[in-house]
Amino acid sequence: MSETITCFCCNSDKNELITNKGQFNIPLKMVMCSDCGFVFLNPRKSKEEYIHFYTNEYDKYYRPSIINFKAKTDNDTLGKVIKNRISSSLPKCNNIMEIGSGSGFNLISLMEDYPDSNYYAIEPSESSKTILERNNIKVISNDADSDWDKNERKYDLIIMRHVLEHMMDPISVLKKIANSLTEEGLFYVAVPNAYKPKSPFQESWVRFPHTFYFSPDTLTTILQKSGLEVVNKLVQGDEHNQYELFGLTKKSKSINEPIINDNSNKQREIFDRIMNKESKFGFKMKNKLNQLKKKIKQ
Repeated sequence: MSETITCFCCNSDKNELITNKGQFNIPLKMVMCSDCGFVFLNPRKSKEEYIHFYTNEYDKYYRPSIINFKAKTDNDTLGKVIKNRISSSLPKCNNIMEIGSGSGFNLISLMEDYPDSNYYAIEPSESSKTILERNNIKVISNDADSDWDKNERKYDLIIMRHVLEHMMDPISVLKKIANSLTEEGLFYVAVPNAYKPKSPFQESWVRFPHTFYFSPDTLTTILQKSGLEVVNKLVQGDEHNQYELFGLTKKSKSINEPIINDNSNKQREIFDRIMNKESKFGFKMKNKLNQLKKKIKQ
């Protein structure tokens, strides 16, 4: 069953189709808000269908190593990257939690520097839960939309790496995060950058699990509407990942309705540029050769 939504940034119901082709040929419809430039799937599958996908199918597509219960994978390097990005800004950490933790590589990396902290996770994958429990990480929920925030526990650090784009209602989840932070607590967020989409666009970057596609402008708006403010500024890529948008945020002292600018022309030009490039014969041939090489290596 599909559902239709309005823009979470500006509430407009005007949108235009970007592509109906995505990774693994899973049917989808990616659109852009005509009034502000926010990008999302519309219509999209129901919450129940997504829960089934994350519980039973996601690891098969995106984390096959976890199915074999490997605590350490290539993602160990990612855990160290995040730690290096945020360690100089962290307060004393009693409670650390990650939403969409996977096998817990980010939390396990932080344990090296914060061995006395308590570690928590929200994670739907059954395979990942086995690894998390093995590493003394308490799974408090399998769904970020649940009432995990209704207890008295506050967190000094909450991590959400490449997870916000998977949410059905990002503002609702972010409000829970804001309410669950200590007064000096920090929230680390990282998402793919819609202003720097990675090639191949339709065959890899556009994905059925990604219900939203954030740019620096739209992510800032969504954070502000949720009671969070960016510390310093959002970073558009670094030496570790040039296509990533990331930054630290904290609870806002006061919540004001953000000024929403129309970035649709800018976003449209970025997508048109990469799609026009990938429509050319030379690119298609190069892409097919790369796919063939990957199959041979496997």
